Amino acid sequence: MNRYFGRARRWSTGLLAASLGVIATVSGCGGSDDNGNDGTAAALAVIHVEEPSVLKALSDNPIGPTVAFESTGYVTDEKSPWNVSRQLKVIRGGSSVGEISVQVRVRAGGTAAVFYDYVFAADPGAELVTLHWADGDASPKYVVLRIVDDDLPENVLGEGALFELAKAVGAEIVDGAHRSQMWIYDDDFETAPVLIKARNHDIVYYVSKPHGWNASRNWPVVYVINGDNSWYRGIEWEFRTARGLRDFIVVTPITLSNRIFFPGPSEYYREPLHGLAWSQRRFWDEQGLLAIHADIQRDFRGEERFYLTGHSAGGVLNYQMIFHHPNEMAAAAPTCAQFFRSSITLFPEGGRELPIRAYQGGQDPQFELFENRWQAAKQLLVEKGFFNVERVLDPLALHVSFAPEVMQFFEEVQQARR
Repeated sequence: MNRYFGRARRWSTGLLAASLGVIATVSGCGGSDDNGNDGTAAALAVIHVEEPSVLKALSDNPIGPTVAFESTGYVTDEKSPWNVSRQLKVIRGGSSVGEISVQVRVRAGGTAAVFYDYVFAADPGAELVTLHWADGDASPKYVVLRIVDDDLPENVLGEGALFELAKAVGAEIVDGAHRSQMWIYDDDFETAPVLIKARNHDIVYYVSKPHGWNASRNWPVVYVINGDNSWYRGIEWEFRTARGLRDFIVVTPITLSNRIFFPGPSEYYREPLHGLAWSQRRFWDEQGLLAIHADIQRDFRGEERFYLTGHSAGGVLNYQMIFHHPNEMAAAAPTCAQFFRSSITLFPEGGRELPIRAYQGGQDPQFELFENRWQAAKQLLVEKGFFNVERVLDPLALHVSFAPEVMQFFEEVQQARR
């Protein structure tokens, strides 16, 4: 596959579904300033830029009821405190007049097998469920899946369960929103990500050890900050896959400052975290990342200096850490990254030799926005004496995380450090 075609067809957080014949896009840009502005409106403009919005598809067909999957893809794993059950959401559009129904059934071709890897919670012995709407009922309906937690090592990249809408009665199924998938990660192999809460902070994070990890030496650590969406497992998977046989520990914190809309990642946190202002979330994330690194050093033999990449709205925290903690970092790689000057409040001495390589896609739907952000970040970096700064512009790439390129860059830095 052409590498640029592959980028154009993957989720912007990096979860690849093309191998299963399912393509989804979830934009990851955005971010806001202390007042909730400065980029939010622009970010809203690029949500679902790579595929037609389901809601738009529904509104384009106002005659009579319609049904559609809300999302073409979901992510879960076999064992997670908040993800043991997962739901497929089906929405009713068009008219709310009349009773309607539709089947949600297993579609052939998935690598996850019904009964063995998952079951329908409403009927564990069935391969389909039927959803019903009463006359006047426009509420969404949910199909709950129970993920089977076995102890068998399976595909290290995960398995996909495929679903489709069929046999609608009294409604039309929206073309292009009639299929969905649940991507299930296995937790029964050496490098499987584990969800952990920091000892001295409320932040939680996924950590994946490299192949051959042991406690006899220290290991380099990469922190991956997600963009403005909830696909933390997607970007975690992408960087874990891009790591390959490199000896990096990959850590994906469940951060808050990368979120435009709140409540934030409700599968991971509850009140009162959702009530934090954005300026508070920035500080919370910064302290949380430092708390995680203390745990990674203690529990996983992580090296003292760490590598950090932030995608899209995750770039805000990436730049914040560059300026606030350059002496604690080994290298940084913001990708298609947001930057807000208001988030930078500290300029400690030293660390100006920190290798910083930013990445940007030339076909990013909001290229002008992110180009302006990069120019502002670069100006401040140069002003504050950072001299090992560069930017890679890929003219054919979209709004992507550049996971293979970032991991290659970090490996080069790591080899030079040794």
